[in-house]
Amino acid sequence: MFGYRHKSQGIFAIIEEDRISDFTLDDTHIDLLNIGFGYEALLFLGRIRFSISAGMSVLLSPTDIDEPGEKGWFVDVRPTSLRWPITDKSVIEFTPLTLDIVAPVTTGIPLLAFHYLSVLSLEYSFQ
Repeated sequence: MFGYRHKSQGIFAIIEEDRISDFTLDDTHIDLLNIGFGYEALLFLGRIRFSISAGMSVLLSPTDIDEPGEKGWFVDVRPTSLRWPITDKSVIEFTPLTLDIVAPVTTGIPLLAFHYLSVLSLEYSFQ
């Protein structure tokens, strides 16, 4: 992820590989490539971050009924991320609840997945 922030608001581009799997003993999974753009806002002197991103989701691995290369969409919402500065240019960020909605196949029988995640990340600024 990379972007531009002016004061407390910013825009960013996101390119990520995503893997859908369940927590059973079965080791099957579905690989996706998500490419999109997002908006962020920093609140409370930069200690809280809100972000939303959306874009295209590409199916990378085959399923029983879908071939790789199918294209759909994704939405990622991070309503409240807590931020702690480490240095002047780096921040640790913890997002207790993230909602991802991914639909890499929208035709025929749609493939739709909802993810609820907790995310820990490190941000570094070149400015």
